[in-house]
Amino acid sequence: MGSMEDTQRFLILLVDDSTENLDFLNGALRNDYDVIIARDGNQALRTVSRKKPDLILLDIVMPLMDGYEVCSELKNNPDTVNIPVIFLTGLANQLDKSRGFNLGAVDYITKPFNIVEVKARVKNQLLINQARHLLEKQNKELESEVSERTRQLSQVQENLEATEDKFRILFRRSVNAIAFCQPVFDVQGRLIDFIYQDVNANFEKIVSLKRTDLIGKKESEVFSAPDPVWLETLRETVKGNVDSLFELNHRGMDKYILGSSFNITPDGSSFAIVLNDITERNLYQNQLIQAKEKAEESDRLKSAFLTNISHEIRTPLNGIIGFSQLMKQENISYSTKEHYIKIIEKCSRNLVSVIDEIIEFSHIESNDYTLNYTIINLNRFIENRLAFYREERERMGKGEIELLSQFACNDGEDQFVTDRDRLKRILDNLLSNALKFTDKGTIKAGYRINRKKNSLTIFVKDSGRGISPQKMEIIFKSFRQVEEGYSRDYGGIGLGLAISKKITGQLGGDIEVNSRLGKGSTFSLKLPYSSGLEEATNNKSVTYLSESSDFLRGKSCLIVDKNNFSSETLIRLLKLKDMNWTITHNLEEARRLCRVNPEIDLVMINKESIDEDLSTVPTALMSFHREISILLLGNPLLLFEKEQYLEWGFKDIITRPIEPDQLYSSLIKCFQG
Repeated sequence: MGSMEDTQRFLILLVDDSTENLDFLNGALRNDYDVIIARDGNQALRTVSRKKPDLILLDIVMPLMDGYEVCSELKNNPDTVNIPVIFLTGLANQLDKSRGFNLGAVDYITKPFNIVEVKARVKNQLLINQARHLLEKQNKELESEVSERTRQLSQVQENLEATEDKFRILFRRSVNAIAFCQPVFDVQGRLIDFIYQDVNANFEKIVSLKRTDLIGKKESEVFSAPDPVWLETLRETVKGNVDSLFELNHRGMDKYILGSSFNITPDGSSFAIVLNDITERNLYQNQLIQAKEKAEESDRLKSAFLTNISHEIRTPLNGIIGFSQLMKQENISYSTKEHYIKIIEKCSRNLVSVIDEIIEFSHIESNDYTLNYTIINLNRFIENRLAFYREERERMGKGEIELLSQFACNDGEDQFVTDRDRLKRILDNLLSNALKFTDKGTIKAGYRINRKKNSLTIFVKDSGRGISPQKMEIIFKSFRQVEEGYSRDYGGIGLGLAISKKITGQLGGDIEVNSRLGKGSTFSLKLPYSSGLEEATNNKSVTYLSESSDFLRGKSCLIVDKNNFSSETLIRLLKLKDMNWTITHNLEEARRLCRVNPEIDLVMINKESIDEDLSTVPTALMSFHREISILLLGNPLLLFEKEQYLEWGFKDIITRPIEPDQLYSSLIKCFQG
């Protein structure tokens, strides 16, 4: 079975009285499917009577007619009973879900919606429904084929009884592969073999042998010892005078065959075998089964992922909300407040890490980024990351673990050309995992250079718990972890190593792991080695960036933000690069400043501070001088949102909390064109 994308576009009916929900679902699904909308139950039933969708997403709580009534009407109508229904609900009661399943619903999507969950569940149900339709069609065709063959055999037998001449004509010209056979018994009267007495042309074709190579030969002489199950079927035909049907993988013919057998003579001294080559059909059916199993496994993994991600988001949120409320208490000491603030900061970092990982995975899957190459100093780069994780080690209460470095070159001889942000993401994932799964001992990070092969190997070696051989096969797969299920000892959403693997491939390298359970693990990142930008790559999609602090010095930036406090971090980062900045509170003033100050190089707009339609803002500001660049400051974005902003003319989107590397990289890209 092919994928849904290369066969047809499926039609999905969205039923909800909420315009916001319909807009969200329509935006999430319209690129992959044809979408129609109904705003209440009656409209939905009228729509289905005119044009049957492949899947219905049905809200439960609606005025006049709720989702349960609509579902009941659909399932009581023979024309619509087989349309799969997924309920949209904010209800958490198990009885409400059971009621929906009893009415015939196939799944639930719980509000607030998660775009990954919506797409996964929709795709899964369409795949399952498509597989079901194909299997039903195959079964009907097979039944029809068997019925037709049986009818033809009956006709042949009647003709044989009427006249031997007509029998021979039908036998020779039959579209079926037919052989007349003589049974061979042992001394105990058991059927052990059979001899070919005659075969028709189609039998010669199916076995790829001439008639003269078969007549008078035993099955075991022509091919091999007959399958015991086949012999038992033929024994029933010969001894019991019973017409039999069989399917088997004939090893000698190297084909999967569907056949029947029946006695020609009343005493069983001669019987007929009728064969059909169903190798391709069987292969196709196996592919359907495998596709169904793959879809079910995908659904299981994504369901586990969604459950896991819910846990990973709710856990830091609980900490942030809970300790924020505790800080409101009166008579709380300064030291206690400091302790609470540290907990809130840690929870915030964990939450941002989860969101960043999801967004980055989405961008990588859609190839929504280019590589930005720069020259880095490996010693300083790796030592900076180790310094960060030494602090993280203390926060995790693992201060006894040593974090060591091992460098192949001296400072000044350690230049390497790569995408700094991407390499940082990979190394952070490896160091984070090493620290997570190591309770004592050492973690060592370093690199080796093979100049003959122009290769660089960056490694992270730990003395932690190690990985079993079975688990090493899945750790680089999306949504998979060494530990899975509700009893996991460690957090995470199962994307870190998958992201690292994909990024490494984009950089032209690979990641390998060598591990022994209980003895620790070594992850080796192998990359093409280059020490100069001119040698880096011939890929035209690559953008070269300079790390020089002088590059941004003196650039003029206008910040549009109603809240000065929210821009404090941004302003500090601009000052570090000796950039000039001005802050204004509204777009009207920003337009005036751009008109009278042509020296403004960049405008950064806080999305949360603007009430106007953002789609026209870039064009309006660039009308004063086209060299100006417009950046948007906002919360983490889904991929389709980012694409929309870029289409409007924004050069890039800076997500909060602002990461210095991301900010400087975006600024350099803007000024380099």
